[in-house]
Amino acid sequence: MGKLIVHGLGVLAVLTTFVAGGAWTAKSILGSDSTVIVAALIGASGTIFAGWMAWAAVQRQISNSERNELQAREAVRSEMANLLSDINYVWQILDVAIPNRADKQKLKSLRAHATVALPILKHSIRMKDLEVAGPTLGVLDRLRYRDVVRQCGMILKEIEKDSDDLEDGQYWRLLGIRTQFSHFDRYLKAFDKEAAARFEDRVKSKIDHRSQAEQLAPLLDEIKNLAAQPD
Repeated sequence: MGKLIVHGLGVLAVLTTFVAGGAWTAKSILGSDSTVIVAALIGASGTIFAGWMAWAAVQRQISNSERNELQAREAVRSEMANLLSDINYVWQILDVAIPNRADKQKLKSLRAHATVALPILKHSIRMKDLEVAGPTLGVLDRLRYRDVVRQCGMILKEIEKDSDDLEDGQYWRLLGIRTQFSHFDRYLKAFDKEAAARFEDRVKSKIDHRSQAEQLAPLLDEIKNLAAQPD
């Protein structure tokens, strides 16, 4: 705002000099007939200044909008800070507990300890608080953040699934949660690469984020090839 005022005073000073110089030149050349020219100069200067005022108003709106979007993004980061730390903590536990290495008794113990950490993460996923922060974001950020929040819901559902205490049941439950974490990482990168950087070293499950049309393309090609074969 202060810069716009300074710029405005500068524009006004330039226009004043322009009118005064033009008036003096016109009077020196035309004498009393210079009145019309001076009036035209004043009118042109007023038009130019009015145009600058309109431009300044637009710039002020843009500046306010950018500032609001930045503040909204920082508010979302603050809201998600504890959640991201908890996801990273649990994900590190899964990286140790999931692999099919070590003896079976040790794996069973590791996976049992991993399931103990899940209620902590469940408590951290506060869907209502996450959803409240979204509408204040810019349009593109809001769409990307919506995917992040939806994936938080998918993680929550995966945590709440029942599983037996057998080794295989624990394994598949933990693997399913890591898969949801991997999807979350992909969506978070689209929204905030800096925030997603903490998951760079985590083990990712193989996921497919192609569109349904892209996934169905090989099937369509196969159907076309079958149809083209002679009877």
